[in-house]
Amino acid sequence: MELERIQKAIKVLMGEDICVLEKDRINVLSNDLTTCLESAAEDTGKGNLIVQNAFQTIHMLEESIAEVTQNKIIFEEDLAEALYEIATLDFAVKEFQVNSTDFISKIRDLNDELESSEAECQELINDNQVLLDNLSSITLDFRNLDEILNPPFHPTDCMVLSRGELGRILTLNYPDFAQELLDTEYLIPSLEETLIILSYWERYKKEYLKNRRDCDNFGFGLNSYGSFTFGVNHFLPLWDYDAVHVYDLAMVISPEDSTPRIIEPQTIKIWKNIADDPSTLHPMLRGKIFGF
Repeated sequence: MELERIQKAIKVLMGEDICVLEKDRINVLSNDLTTCLESAAEDTGKGNLIVQNAFQTIHMLEESIAEVTQNKIIFEEDLAEALYEIATLDFAVKEFQVNSTDFISKIRDLNDELESSEAECQELINDNQVLLDNLSSITLDFRNLDEILNPPFHPTDCMVLSRGELGRILTLNYPDFAQELLDTEYLIPSLEETLIILSYWERYKKEYLKNRRDCDNFGFGLNSYGSFTFGVNHFLPLWDYDAVHVYDLAMVISPEDSTPRIIEPQTIKIWKNIADDPSTLHPMLRGKIFGF
């Protein structure tokens, strides 16, 4: 019976991969084998061979235990290293999460700045459009002013009256008005061309300002504008003593008659006979006519 136990134990031990046995199991097998060997020592014949094989098996078990122990140490070292790497990786993950949060926050800040920049850019675009509109308006005003100061129109249908001829016409129509005619000749355009000149004057004339820019300035201004811009001197400032107001008296070439036209230079209103219009300041009874 004891020999069978020894052979069975040896067979089990030799048939197993001793490197993967657990330490407690190896110890149990070793103890059983030792017990069997001690019992087999009393047998004869094959006892010595069994004992020798048993001791060899024990030696193999001890080597296996040593190998398992060494493998355990290596495993524990590998485990410790793995745990360290896991801890390092965990720290890296947490640091990445923190950095990711900061990165996301920065992206949001940049997005807010981008939206703000887009709003500012749109505001600049709007301002630029306003400037362009203003520039267009200024350019248009400049062109209008240039056209007023340098009109593409020049009177061509004109006649020339001497100072004496003009004086006789004025005396005939306004016998109670004094005259001060300084030019020796007067260039008289047609009524149609006079109306064109007045249309340019209407764009040129300024706003009325009491004392600083009033009726006398408008009256003499139209006279100067006609002379400097169109080369005509037929706008004659007329000072109405009773109305204390200055008009302009314009000689024109008319197929109807040679009656001078009265012009209100502030409104560009024109009359053939001011006495026929009740809206005027005063009938023209006395005053003075300037021609220069």
